[in-house]
Amino acid sequence: MAAVSGLKCVATVEARMTSSRLPGKVLLPAAGRPLLQILVERLRRAPGLDGLVIATTVNASDDPVSALGEKLGVGVFRGSENDVLGRVCGALRASGADVCVEITGDCPLIDPEIVGEALTEFLRTRDDHPYVSNSDPHRAVPAGLDVQVFLASALFQLDAATGDSDDREHVSYGFYRPESGDRWRPRFIRHAACAGAE
Repeated sequence: MAAVSGLKCVATVEARMTSSRLPGKVLLPAAGRPLLQILVERLRRAPGLDGLVIATTVNASDDPVSALGEKLGVGVFRGSENDVLGRVCGALRASGADVCVEITGDCPLIDPEIVGEALTEFLRTRDDHPYVSNSDPHRAVPAGLDVQVFLASALFQLDAATGDSDDREHVSYGFYRPESGDRWRPRFIRHAACAGAE
Protein backbone atom coordinates (compact mmCIF):
# COMPACT_ATOMS: atom_id res chain seq x y z
CA MET A 1 0.00 0.00 0.00
CA ALA A 2 3.06 2.25 0.32
CA ALA A 3 2.98 2.87 -3.43
CA VAL A 4 -0.59 4.17 -3.19
CA SER A 5 -0.70 5.95 0.18
CA GLY A 6 2.95 6.87 0.64
CA LEU A 7 2.78 5.03 3.97
CA LYS A 8 4.37 1.68 4.80
CA CYS A 9 1.65 -0.54 6.26
CA VAL A 10 2.91 -3.41 8.41
CA ALA A 11 0.99 -6.08 10.31
CA THR A 12 2.36 -6.95 13.74
CA VAL A 13 1.48 -10.33 15.23
CA GLU A 14 1.94 -10.67 18.99
CA ALA A 15 2.84 -14.29 19.67
CA ARG A 16 4.37 -16.16 22.60
CA MET A 17 4.43 -19.69 23.98
CA THR A 18 3.54 -18.91 27.61
CA SER A 19 -0.20 -18.35 27.35
CA SER A 20 -1.73 -18.90 30.79
CA ARG A 21 -4.86 -20.65 29.48
CA LEU A 22 -3.29 -22.79 26.74
CA PRO A 23 0.52 -22.76 26.75
CA GLY A 24 2.08 -23.22 23.33
CA LYS A 25 -1.19 -22.57 21.50
CA VAL A 26 0.40 -20.51 18.70
CA LEU A 27 2.37 -23.55 17.53
CA LEU A 28 -0.36 -26.17 17.97
CA PRO A 29 -0.89 -28.05 14.70
CA ALA A 30 -3.98 -27.76 12.52
CA ALA A 31 -4.20 -29.36 9.09
CA GLY A 32 -0.54 -30.30 9.42
CA ARG A 33 0.71 -26.75 10.06
CA PRO A 34 1.30 -24.65 13.19
CA LEU A 35 -1.54 -22.22 13.89
CA LEU A 36 0.89 -19.29 13.65
CA GLN A 37 1.85 -20.39 10.14
CA ILE A 38 -1.82 -20.46 9.12
CA LEU A 39 -2.21 -16.94 10.51
CA VAL A 40 0.84 -15.70 8.57
CA GLU A 41 -0.38 -17.33 5.35
CA ARG A 42 -3.78 -15.66 5.71
CA LEU A 43 -2.26 -12.24 6.47
CA ARG A 44 -0.08 -12.50 3.37
CA ARG A 45 -3.31 -12.49 1.35
CA ALA A 46 -4.58 -9.29 2.98
CA PRO A 47 -4.71 -6.46 0.45
CA GLY A 48 -2.61 -3.40 1.20
CA LEU A 49 -0.01 -4.84 3.56
CA ASP A 50 3.64 -4.02 2.84
CA GLY A 51 5.09 -6.31 5.49
CA LEU A 52 4.53 -8.55 8.48
CA VAL A 53 6.47 -8.81 11.75
CA ILE A 54 6.04 -11.39 14.49
CA ALA A 55 6.52 -9.62 17.82
CA THR A 56 7.61 -12.29 20.27
CA THR A 57 9.61 -12.25 23.49
CA VAL A 58 13.28 -12.60 24.34
CA ASN A 59 12.47 -15.68 26.44
CA ALA A 60 14.10 -18.95 25.42
CA SER A 61 10.63 -20.51 25.40
CA ASP A 62 9.86 -18.34 22.37
CA ASP A 63 12.85 -19.48 20.32
CA PRO A 64 10.52 -21.80 18.33
CA VAL A 65 8.24 -18.84 17.51
CA SER A 66 11.23 -16.87 16.25
CA ALA A 67 12.50 -19.86 14.27
CA LEU A 68 9.12 -20.33 12.58
CA GLY A 69 8.99 -16.66 11.59
CA GLU A 70 12.45 -16.90 10.05
CA LYS A 71 11.49 -20.10 8.23
CA LEU A 72 8.41 -18.38 6.81
CA GLY A 73 10.47 -15.39 5.69
CA VAL A 74 8.71 -12.77 7.80
CA GLY A 75 10.21 -10.23 10.15
CA VAL A 76 10.74 -11.20 13.77
CA PHE A 77 11.22 -8.78 16.64
CA ARG A 78 11.94 -9.94 20.18
CA GLY A 79 11.21 -7.86 23.26
CA SER A 80 9.71 -7.90 26.73
CA GLU A 81 7.08 -10.50 27.60
CA ASN A 82 5.04 -8.16 29.80
CA ASP A 83 5.64 -4.82 28.07
CA VAL A 84 3.74 -5.74 24.91
CA LEU A 85 3.34 -2.07 23.97
CA GLY A 86 7.12 -1.64 23.99
CA ARG A 87 7.54 -4.87 22.04
CA VAL A 88 5.16 -3.80 19.28
CA CYS A 89 6.77 -0.35 19.11
CA GLY A 90 10.13 -2.08 18.69
CA ALA A 91 8.72 -4.20 15.87
CA LEU A 92 7.32 -1.12 14.13
CA ARG A 93 10.60 0.78 14.41
CA ALA A 94 12.62 -2.21 13.18
CA SER A 95 10.38 -2.59 10.14
CA GLY A 96 10.18 1.12 9.31
CA ALA A 97 6.38 1.03 9.52
CA ASP A 98 4.22 4.13 9.24
CA VAL A 99 0.96 2.26 9.87
CA CYS A 100 0.40 -0.68 12.21
CA VAL A 101 -2.20 -3.36 11.56
CA GLU A 102 -2.29 -5.04 14.97
CA ILE A 103 -3.23 -8.72 15.10
CA THR A 104 -2.91 -11.06 18.08
CA GLY A 105 -1.26 -14.44 17.57
CA ASP A 106 -4.29 -16.39 18.75
CA CYS A 107 -6.39 -15.44 15.69
CA PRO A 108 -5.34 -18.05 13.09
CA LEU A 109 -8.57 -17.69 11.12
CA ILE A 110 -8.21 -13.95 10.57
CA ASP A 111 -10.00 -12.93 7.38
CA PRO A 112 -7.64 -11.29 4.83
CA GLU A 113 -10.49 -9.31 3.26
CA ILE A 114 -11.58 -7.92 6.63
CA VAL A 115 -7.98 -6.90 7.34
CA GLY A 116 -7.79 -5.16 3.97
CA GLU A 117 -11.11 -3.41 4.48
CA ALA A 118 -10.06 -2.11 7.91
CA LEU A 119 -6.76 -0.85 6.47
CA THR A 120 -8.55 0.86 3.57
CA GLU A 121 -10.98 2.56 5.97
CA PHE A 122 -8.09 3.71 8.15
CA LEU A 123 -6.20 5.20 5.20
CA ARG A 124 -9.36 6.93 4.00
CA THR A 125 -10.10 8.57 7.37
CA ARG A 126 -6.69 8.77 9.06
CA ASP A 127 -6.62 12.58 9.17
CA ASP A 128 -9.70 12.53 11.40
CA HIS A 129 -9.24 9.14 13.09
CA PRO A 130 -5.68 7.97 13.87
CA TYR A 131 -7.15 4.72 15.26
CA VAL A 132 -9.66 2.46 13.46
CA SER A 133 -10.88 -0.93 14.67
CA ASN A 134 -13.63 -3.45 14.13
CA SER A 135 -13.48 -4.65 17.75
CA ASP A 136 -15.91 -2.24 19.33
CA PRO A 137 -17.74 -2.96 22.60
CA HIS A 138 -20.76 -4.25 20.65
CA ARG A 139 -18.73 -6.94 18.87
CA ALA A 140 -19.00 -5.93 15.21
CA VAL A 141 -17.20 -9.14 14.23
CA PRO A 142 -16.92 -12.61 15.76
CA ALA A 143 -14.02 -13.15 18.15
CA GLY A 144 -10.84 -13.96 16.26
CA LEU A 145 -11.47 -11.52 13.41
CA ASP A 146 -10.39 -8.41 15.35
CA VAL A 147 -8.25 -5.85 13.53
CA GLN A 148 -6.85 -2.60 14.90
CA VAL A 149 -5.15 -0.10 12.60
CA PHE A 150 -3.32 3.03 13.72
CA LEU A 151 -0.42 5.32 12.96
CA ALA A 152 2.88 4.02 14.29
CA SER A 153 3.73 7.58 15.37
CA ALA A 154 0.57 7.67 17.51
CA LEU A 155 1.57 4.42 19.22
CA PHE A 156 5.04 5.85 19.85
CA GLN A 157 3.35 8.77 21.62
CA LEU A 158 1.39 6.36 23.82
CA ASP A 159 4.57 4.42 24.53
CA ALA A 160 6.40 7.55 25.67
CA ALA A 161 3.50 8.82 27.77
CA THR A 162 2.36 5.81 29.78
CA GLY A 163 3.70 3.58 32.47
CA ASP A 164 0.24 2.16 33.20
CA SER A 165 0.42 -1.65 33.33
CA ASP A 166 -2.89 -2.06 31.44
CA ASP A 167 -1.67 0.22 28.66
CA ARG A 168 1.63 -1.63 28.43
CA GLU A 169 0.04 -5.09 28.38
CA HIS A 170 -2.82 -4.24 25.99
CA VAL A 171 -1.07 -2.46 23.14
CA SER A 172 -3.70 -0.10 21.79
CA TYR A 173 -5.87 0.31 24.90
CA GLY A 174 -4.69 3.88 25.32
CA PHE A 175 -6.46 4.86 22.09
CA TYR A 176 -9.94 3.99 23.30
CA ARG A 177 -9.82 3.85 27.10
CA PRO A 178 -12.49 6.13 28.64
CA GLU A 179 -9.87 8.36 30.29
CA SER A 180 -8.47 9.28 26.86
CA GLY A 181 -11.65 11.16 25.98
CA ASP A 182 -11.66 12.35 22.38
CA ARG A 183 -7.89 12.75 22.07
CA TRP A 184 -7.48 9.87 19.60
CA ARG A 185 -10.98 10.01 18.09
CA PRO A 186 -11.25 6.20 17.76
CA ARG A 187 -13.45 4.96 14.94
CA PHE A 188 -15.16 1.59 15.13
CA ILE A 189 -16.23 0.10 11.82
CA ARG A 190 -18.55 -2.69 10.78
CA HIS A 191 -18.04 -5.03 7.86
CA ALA A 192 -20.81 -5.91 5.42
CA ALA A 193 -19.73 -9.57 5.46
CA CYS A 194 -20.31 -9.76 9.23
CA ALA A 195 -23.67 -7.98 9.38
CA GLY A 196 -25.51 -11.12 10.46
CA ALA A 197 -22.86 -12.28 12.94
CA GLU A 198 -23.80 -9.95 15.79
